[in-house]
Amino acid sequence: SSPEPYRSMFADPDYQGPNRDKVAFDIDTFIGGTDLESKWQALPPKEMKQIRALYDGCTRQFDTCVGEILASIKANGLEDNTIVIVTGDHGDDLYEPGVTLGHGLTFNGGLQANLPPMIVHVPGAEPQAIPEIVRMIDVVPTLADFLGVEKPPVWQGQSFAGWIRKTETPVDRPFYGETGFPFIQFSVKGVVRPKLPPMDELTYIDPDYNFQFVLKPEYLDRLIQAKQRCLRTRDWKLVCTPTASGTRHFALFHMTVDPDAETDVAQSRPEILAPMRAALEGWMDQHIE
Repeated sequence: SSPEPYRSMFADPDYQGPNRDKVAFDIDTFIGGTDLESKWQALPPKEMKQIRALYDGCTRQFDTCVGEILASIKANGLEDNTIVIVTGDHGDDLYEPGVTLGHGLTFNGGLQANLPPMIVHVPGAEPQAIPEIVRMIDVVPTLADFLGVEKPPVWQGQSFAGWIRKTETPVDRPFYGETGFPFIQFSVKGVVRPKLPPMDELTYIDPDYNFQFVLKPEYLDRLIQAKQRCLRTRDWKLVCTPTASGTRHFALFHMTVDPDAETDVAQSRPEILAPMRAALEGWMDQHIE
């Protein structure tokens, strides 16, 4: 939902449907738990194209905002003394194979929602492209290294300042991920997922917490147990989906040849599945890294 000129910058000028100015979204339906996944899957191609165009326009607006911030930094004489990081906590699903609409809610499909780009500007550093993965927990240790600040031993992230300084060779860093609050509990092929109530039953308005939505305590364990988990390496993605019967379903995807994660190779690649599953369950159940 961006203002002009961004709203129509990438859109079809002849489009006149329900998503003309912003994504047609009813908050009451969303909170009430109507089967939004099925609704979004049913959208015709012209609606998906328009929603992607709105997203592109919003991204272009963000570029303008970043430009204004950078110009202000320069105008205030801070350009050579400021580290700037542009990234996101997640990307978005926009009807790529295996997904509908949403962001950071599922490990279905490709990596568009779980592997957002990161741009790091350090004054004096030579520009370069680093293809290896870093995690959000790695950002603060990196800043600590650049600023000469001591890192507490409880921090789990690993600095990548040496990569930017070119004093260390970038290496593959597997990441662990888990889904958060289930605004929508997306379906997973071949899996009956644990049943969770819709958002208006899972939460209450807490007047002692600035009238925020707060999870009801009786649903905490059920919500945690229903989370999808993921272990991602440079070439592979392992997704663990809890089932309604209390078991765990594991799906393995070879991302270098199957970037949209359409083919589960868990049965045909046991030599990859076994160590990745052991590593993922060791972290989930015993917090063993």
